[in-house]
Amino acid sequence: MLVITDKGKKRSFTWLFVMLLIVFLLGSVGIYAGLLLYITWPIDLHSLEKTGAFGDSFGILNALFSGLAFGGLIIALMLQRADLQLQRDEIQLTRKEIQSQNFENTFFQMLRLHNEIVSAAHVDFYEQWNTEDGPDSNTTLVSGRDCFREFVRRFELQLDQQPRHGKDASDLNIIQTAYNAFWDANQQSLGHYFRYLYRIFCFIDQSKIEDKRLYSGIARAQLSDLELLLLYYNCLSKYGIDKFKPLAEEYALFDNLPVKSILNRNHLSLYDLKAWGSQTETVAKRLEERMGSIMVRVKNGIGSRTVACNTSRPDPNLPADAKTARLKGIVLYAKRTIGTE
Repeated sequence: MLVITDKGKKRSFTWLFVMLLIVFLLGSVGIYAGLLLYITWPIDLHSLEKTGAFGDSFGILNALFSGLAFGGLIIALMLQRADLQLQRDEIQLTRKEIQSQNFENTFFQMLRLHNEIVSAAHVDFYEQWNTEDGPDSNTTLVSGRDCFREFVRRFELQLDQQPRHGKDASDLNIIQTAYNAFWDANQQSLGHYFRYLYRIFCFIDQSKIEDKRLYSGIARAQLSDLELLLLYYNCLSKYGIDKFKPLAEEYALFDNLPVKSILNRNHLSLYDLKAWGSQTETVAKRLEERMGSIMVRVKNGIGSRTVACNTSRPDPNLPADAKTARLKGIVLYAKRTIGTE
């Protein structure tokens, strides 16, 4: 499909003007030659003298033609300049297309390799049960994405074993302690997976591609719910909290993660709400119900400020439209004191 841009239209009108000018000049020259022949025919000495007088009468016309010639030169220079600009624009567009193609080729190759890493993963799944003859057990080799069910189960066991009391018993500290123990036992199986997954999102974030969220969404769609759940806690551990967690929040990596799959509802407060993407309002409401407090951004005429609203003890300084602001989707996040502030 041929697309005519505004620049193309301007160039078309300019060329049309030049063509009309050329036709006008040629027509003028033709008319002048016809009149000259008419006056001098038949050609003799007397007619030649009349021709000189006739030619002198066209001094103004000669000046006009000279001006038109100069104008034609200016137009030619302008057209040349426009052509050069168009060539530069085309080169720039071609460069962007090449960059986009190179990015996409590398990106989809990285996704293919990531899926190969997942397919090659394997882990022993241990089951134990009681029978009439006593306890019995079985070990099964699990491979591919089914491994993550076992990995989540192992992490959940470590989480359940952590003490819930003491000065270091904040939600984040409990998660990090449990994940350290889990990682020590499973690093050999998961280390390559998380390093490469992190590299994919770094590649998107550091690229000059315009629609980064499109490609982050494609990458996110490769992950199963169990992969996202384990990633959720990996980003809260010391291995991901500084580098991977900001990317998870920036590109809403948990947009497709079922909220109910989080192992503890208190853990919802450990991320900025933007990490949940389209589920932001749902998570905010759950946090509000759970903790009885929300954080909303309210415009104060000069800029924006963040204010706390506790449902049990309302802040007397809270603007009256805070609740309305929240209902309109201006909720930033609901955050409980977890020892990270």
